[in-house]
Amino acid sequence: MRWVYFRMALILSFVLATIGTYYIFIILKKNYSGNQQDIYLTRIILIVVTSYSFYTLYYDALLLGKGLVNAINKIAIIS
Repeated sequence: MRWVYFRMALILSFVLATIGTYYIFIILKKNYSGNQQDIYLTRIILIVVTSYSFYTLYYDALLLGKGLVNAINKIAIIS
């Protein structure tokens, strides 16, 4: 499962980095006059955090398979 979620996280990060960033570039070129470096920095942070969060979802499936639903809920609340 770790391998599957890792591959899916890579695909997600690739799509976010290419298509999503291109879309942001088009929007910024038309309507935004502020500092674009800040936007791209936050975009990189968003891609990293989203991909990592998606990758760690395999823990939910593992804990659910072991019947540890209570642990899943505790982890979700803490995070």
